[in-house]
Amino acid sequence: MPWDRPGSWDGATFGVYRALVALRREVPELRHGGLRWVCADDDALVYLRESLFGSVLALARRALRSA
Repeated sequence: MPWDRPGSWDGATFGVYRALVALRREVPELRHGGLRWVCADDDALVYLRESLFGSVLALARRALRSA
């Protein structure tokens, strides 16, 4: 994201970033506690965030490209 050039931002991508920031603010496990890697490969990362409040399993992966 070219943060220093707001005029060149893609609105959809910026919306996703805003939603992810809001989710992080709402869910304490995403800010505090431990991190445990579950899986990491060329296309995906899976990790568990654990705290006294609970646990969150997160998956981040590359977007599938249409043929």
